[in-house]
Amino acid sequence: PIVGVGKAANGDLLNYSFAGAGADAATGLPYQDYKFSGGTGRFANASGSVRLLYSVNEPTYYEYTGTGSITY
Repeated sequence: PIVGVGKAANGDLLNYSFAGAGADAATGLPYQDYKFSGGTGRFANASGSVRLLYSVNEPTYYEYTGTGSITY
């Protein structure tokens, strides 16, 4: 599984995990879904999700647009 940890400026950590991928019906762009699940500090009981639409901008980087929500 793909998992990760985001870090806020004050050091609080937010756990996330990959939840799926596909092509967005409205835009045709590929997407990745992620779920938020806890962490440290203010994110200890965090939950939510985000969908990242992305495009590849040659030669070496991706451009992401995200929509979602997080409760903490």
